[in-house]
Amino acid sequence: MLQPRSVTLVQLVCAALGIPAAIAGSYSAYQTYFSNEAVCQRLRTAVVATMERKLPLDAKQALLRKDVADFDKNCGDGDPDARTVFQTAMQERPPAPKARMQLAAADTQLPSAAPARPAAPPVFGTAGAGERSGWIALSRREAGALVSNFDSAAISETSLLPLGTVLNARQQLPVWGEPQLDAANDPGKSQSLLPARACVRVLATQPGGNRLWAQVAPASCNGWVALGRREAGAWVANFLGFAISETALPPAGTILTAQRQLPVWSEPQLTAANDQTKLQNMLPARGCVRVLSTRPGISRLWAEVAPAACS
Repeated sequence: MLQPRSVTLVQLVCAALGIPAAIAGSYSAYQTYFSNEAVCQRLRTAVVATMERKLPLDAKQALLRKDVADFDKNCGDGDPDARTVFQTAMQERPPAPKARMQLAAADTQLPSAAPARPAAPPVFGTAGAGERSGWIALSRREAGALVSNFDSAAISETSLLPLGTVLNARQQLPVWGEPQLDAANDPGKSQSLLPARACVRVLATQPGGNRLWAQVAPASCNGWVALGRREAGAWVANFLGFAISETALPPAGTILTAQRQLPVWSEPQLTAANDQTKLQNMLPARGCVRVLSTRPGISRLWAEVAPAACS
């Protein structure tokens, strides 16, 4: 029979051997989960970069084929909108060559028509007068967290956007005839594609599944921002990139970097109080804009701006 001291020693040895095994198992699961998320992020970035390259369509699709297949297999269920965009890129076909007029003998048989190829979805806002709005996913889930598909507004599960907000798309997104509330998208409800950096105006919002949805209409990305403000009687500029003063306004085309978060308005706010119904969205701190025009106002100088790259 083992003595009590021997039993205690055996228990300590078993614990010493068991704890590292448990830690190793937890670490392995943790590593597998986040490694898969890293793979999905890498694939998403690689596909988007290839889609933006100026290459012949056949060459581009040849480069995309493997990454799109891997994304569809390993990541598509978690990001169905990206899956839709990537699959659409693979189905796109070059425009058919113009038919040439030929003289044929009476006994010449005309060749059979080639099978129709699926046409690429139209760009949102260019499909004609019948397309005034559509539904788009405001967000997606990555590693269990909610990630916004748009700049210029804070999107969360507890704070849906005010109607009239103008959003700027971070990447190409599918537009649907109705919200896609299931995990998988219904291809029959596909309406068009919203290009990266294009803008839309929110008409309605709706939660659903793992995504937050908004009914949107095409909108201009332009808006008005205050170039500076008065503090303790002194002029303070809101932007870097130009020596802004009340006697020196930046010329059209100047790129400015916001020193802090700023509201963007649909028109200049020329009175002391702002009209909140004209609030369009928010320009984040360190965000960049291109000046389109300028005008003075009461205690503030105004510029009409468009989103711009900071590089």
